[in-house]
Amino acid sequence: MKWVAEGVWRLKEFPAPSINVYLAEDVLIDAGRRWDRRRIFAELEGREISMLALTHAHPDHQGVAKDVCEARGIPLACHADDVEAMEGRRPMQEAAPGNPYNRVIKRIWQGSPYKVDRVLTEGW
Repeated sequence: MKWVAEGVWRLKEFPAPSINVYLAEDVLIDAGRRWDRRRIFAELEGREISMLALTHAHPDHQGVAKDVCEARGIPLACHADDVEAMEGRRPMQEAAPGNPYNRVIKRIWQGSPYKVDRVLTEGW
């Protein structure tokens, strides 16, 4: 992890930096892509995590959200506009779903749907 400010670290990334995952005190912010699972779990080893908060529900931000929340027994938080996508009730990436690039991203980056425990709104 790389220290970026008081109480804030950026987890390692490959290739660096392209998809940012942060730990702010004990809140994990974003959950990378599905293929980031091993690295994220290794970097969080021995650290207390109280919640996972998504900046938005796209495949490169929620990839291992379900895995982290289940493994750590922590709640998932995301903005009200993203709850349906995170819970699998609408597509994660709605723009150009037939685009070959977007189909590949969905297949290799996107994680499983997961129940949102805390809905974030503007100003929260």
